[in-house]
Amino acid sequence: MGFEGQSIVRGLAADRRRRQRTTLAPIHDLDYRAWMAQEASREERWRALLDGDDPRLSKPRPLFKHIPSPPRCKLCCAPFGRPGSLILGPMGYRAWSKNPTLCDACVRSLGNKGLGGAEIELSFLFADVRGSTTIAEQVGPSAFTTLLNRFYDAVSRAVIDNDGLVDKFVGDEVVAFFVPAFSPAYAAAAVAAARESLDVTGHGDPAGPWIPVGIGVHTGVAFVGSVGSEGGGVADFTALGDPVNVTARLASEAGPGEILITESTVVASGLSTVALERRELNLRGRQERIVVFVDRVGSSLSGPTR
Repeated sequence: MGFEGQSIVRGLAADRRRRQRTTLAPIHDLDYRAWMAQEASREERWRALLDGDDPRLSKPRPLFKHIPSPPRCKLCCAPFGRPGSLILGPMGYRAWSKNPTLCDACVRSLGNKGLGGAEIELSFLFADVRGSTTIAEQVGPSAFTTLLNRFYDAVSRAVIDNDGLVDKFVGDEVVAFFVPAFSPAYAAAAVAAARESLDVTGHGDPAGPWIPVGIGVHTGVAFVGSVGSEGGGVADFTALGDPVNVTARLASEAGPGEILITESTVVASGLSTVALERRELNLRGRQERIVVFVDRVGSSLSGPTR
């Protein structure tokens, strides 16, 4: 094909592409608008769930958390251990095979909404075993595992008793968060759970704690919802965002028996910090210093605790 023929072919191809763009652009635009509307509707459904306007997940929790025994669904607190599992398991509240931290009933409810969530304000609690490397070296693997399991159980009960969600165990750390749907006074509940966690690990005992724990509590806007793979794959209910990272850093900065509480948590909870130590910290990965207040067992932290 000569140069002139090539030019004609290129011209026809360019004209065809222009016609396709002209024809398809309105369709693509409509598809995009429909997709955006669908996503907005999904986010609103999630926001209703997380803010407590949709009671399907939060309604059974006050009852289920008192039925023995752990482990439990992180959302509704349905017991996976006996004797409670013998009653609730056949009703659909058995551990989901793809993620044993959730029950089948909650997975079905979340599945109706699909993967997704909403950005909401909530509070986070990270409880960290201080000096765990030295402890593990001193007591040996089996004894250290037993000690950690006791720690997981004690702090989990403190979180659940204060209407928090135990998100996960990460090494020597318990990760939890408090959402409005389960705890309307979520910031105060997180502080109360932190104080109870120090109590149950013996930080108020004259002989000292049976395990040294430092805790970070922070409040901020994060994404909360169901994440994972589409099409019936593995999924989880969790929280993601910068507040998660901040709280993890706080826990690593807290000394044994200390709770580091951020200003945002103080404001959201309405707590008075007159009697508490004030610190400014340089957290790893952050340019600005962060102000925290240090609470300990026996500190006079006035104001609402729930």
